[in-house]
Amino acid sequence: MQEWICYTCDDHLRRGNLPSIAAANKLELAPIPSELAELNVLERQLIAKILPFAKIVALPKGQQRAVHGAVMCVPSD
Repeated sequence: MQEWICYTCDDHLRRGNLPSIAAANKLELAPIPSELAELNVLERQLIAKILPFAKIVALPKGQQRAVHGAVMCVPSD
């Protein structure tokens, strides 16, 4: 089993530095309330305040993805 890291993190780690986007820098998502954790994908999109649209492509090396082009965020009521 192999694990992959992004080029930015790899570069920082090779220099002996902690990556700026590391979880150790307290860059973590807030816990999801139990009421929302049980929702399926469709239900989550129906209650979302913003719907993002982006073209996501697979990168040639590793198992990473990237956003290609502009990202549009459409507000919803």
